[in-house]
Amino acid sequence: MSTQGREADVVEDSSTPHRETLMANSLLLITNLEIGIFSKSGLIERRQGKDRILGEHISLSNNHNKMPASFIQSTTSEISGQHSTRLDDSCVRVSLGLRLGAQIVTEYDELGYHSLFCRLGPGRQARHTAVNEYLVRCFQKAGILVIKEPMGLIEEGAFRPDGYTITPWAQGRSLAWDVTLPHTMADRYIGYTSVEAGTAALKASDFKNEKYVSLNILSKIFQPICIETFGPTDKHTSLFINELTRKIVNITGDPNEGNYLKQTLSLLLQKFNSFCILDGAARYLTVRDQGHR
Repeated sequence: MSTQGREADVVEDSSTPHRETLMANSLLLITNLEIGIFSKSGLIERRQGKDRILGEHISLSNNHNKMPASFIQSTTSEISGQHSTRLDDSCVRVSLGLRLGAQIVTEYDELGYHSLFCRLGPGRQARHTAVNEYLVRCFQKAGILVIKEPMGLIEEGAFRPDGYTITPWAQGRSLAWDVTLPHTMADRYIGYTSVEAGTAALKASDFKNEKYVSLNILSKIFQPICIETFGPTDKHTSLFINELTRKIVNITGDPNEGNYLKQTLSLLLQKFNSFCILDGAARYLTVRDQGHR
């Protein structure tokens, strides 16, 4: 049986024994194929006026950044709701398609990118909320009291960060943070991400620092938490995650907390990326059908 056939069987047959193990092996095999095929060419194709990156910088999100593929190593759990680590078949297909740059839907932005950053789509805000809620639980797990969207931190304007630690974070200073999830393939970032992975997160981090510059004062620390839709983060976000992990380990004593944190963030990205794309495709089909009546 060909490699493509084995991969298709894993994705399509939900009754396959040890399905999650086979899926993980398939994803690892695909990653090896990506390295062998895409890294040789580093090609940039034009499709429907949209830059499509087939180089190692985007498809692999560079090898030293483990966040994009962390969901592969997660242990499957049947717990209901957002705490579940099980991906349904649709989510698996979308995750594979995004990773390979393959066509996901037809007749509607076949690469599925538009829905990942559309301001009118419900999935964008839901994804942001889910990531922020998980970070709040991580702070609580580390024994750090926080409040969400505090008012009064900024004198001018109506800006509010996503959260603020009541107890000191470092050097006797409290931490304010704001989550942003820039799309790796957005037009504003494509010129940067095609050269180096994680630069969309870096640009978004710079923007957040300018927006909340008044929070970087003697009594406060501002931390932008920037994770791209394809998984890469900027250096400062990675350092923050490592520090948060260290504080959690000090409480729980479990050295695997860092893996759990990264796996959960990666799983949230897969789930909500899938939701954004499938919801966008469904909305397009609904509008199109109404227009042909």
